Amino acid sequence: MARPKAKGYWLVIATIALVILYFVSRLSFLTNLPIFTDEAIYIRWSQIGGRDPAWRFISLTDGKQPLFTWMVMAALRLFKDPLFAGRFVSIVAGFASAVGVWLLSFELFRNRRLAYIASLM
Repeated sequence: MARPKAKGYWLVIATIALVILYFVSRLSFLTNLPIFTDEAIYIRWSQIGGRDPAWRFISLTDGKQPLFTWMVMAALRLFKDPLFAGRFVSIVAGFASAVGVWLLSFELFRNRRLAYIASLM
């Protein structure tokens, strides 16, 4: 019986460990920092848009794109604390960006090690 390659297992374990490390490092003490002005504005827009469908594009009144506001509207339905909901959306977006950087660098260079380094940066 042939032994499976151990390198593939270590790669999966390392990837899972990095994902766990990312979320633990970001979610620890998430609401301990004071709320910032722009953060408060975006969260308030999300609260207004979530309550009244006529205001779903409220961020356009200030020239801001509404995607983040819409995502926070959805997160406000999941989490009780508005600050946590807004910052959690930012964490998920950062994780999606890191995955996108990994995929792009792997597509460009065909080197997993380099893709991991680029994603960590």
